[in-house]
Amino acid sequence: MTNKTVLWGLVSLIFLGLSMVFGIAFFGAHLMKDLDGARIEIKSPLDVNVQQTFNLEITVHNQRPSKALQLTDLDLSEDYLKGFTVLEVTPSPKSNIRIPLENTRSYTFDIPIPPGKSQSFVYTLRAEKEGIFRGDVVASEGLQFITEQAQTVVKKK
Repeated sequence: MTNKTVLWGLVSLIFLGLSMVFGIAFFGAHLMKDLDGARIEIKSPLDVNVQQTFNLEITVHNQRPSKALQLTDLDLSEDYLKGFTVLEVTPSPKSNIRIPLENTRSYTFDIPIPPGKSQSFVYTLRAEKEGIFRGDVVASEGLQFITEQAQTVVKKK
């Protein structure tokens, strides 16, 4: 083999490697883009007392004109949840798990939301300790998602 053949082989391998890296990056960016046509609305008291029970209502709005939104999961930040005990979730999720790398608790629903409609999820919480608790609420459709912030101040009785 000549030096020219070896050089062309190396250039080809480098080009192939870079093409794969860029292809994977663009594919990942496409899959993980923001969830279009959806909006999250959060309703809860601004402040509560320790041991008080209250509702955190998360409403996911499908603003698409003709396509259902297949809500797979709602994820709540553990930074927010560390001040509370979750007593009940309505409607009941299919499952919920802690995701340590994201510091969230993920509630799986797999609920279709028709075009132009909304679905509310009510988390009944009990305040456990004093402080300011805030964190992300993430609604997902597959790998696409949107995020909103929840915040509640817990005061002594």
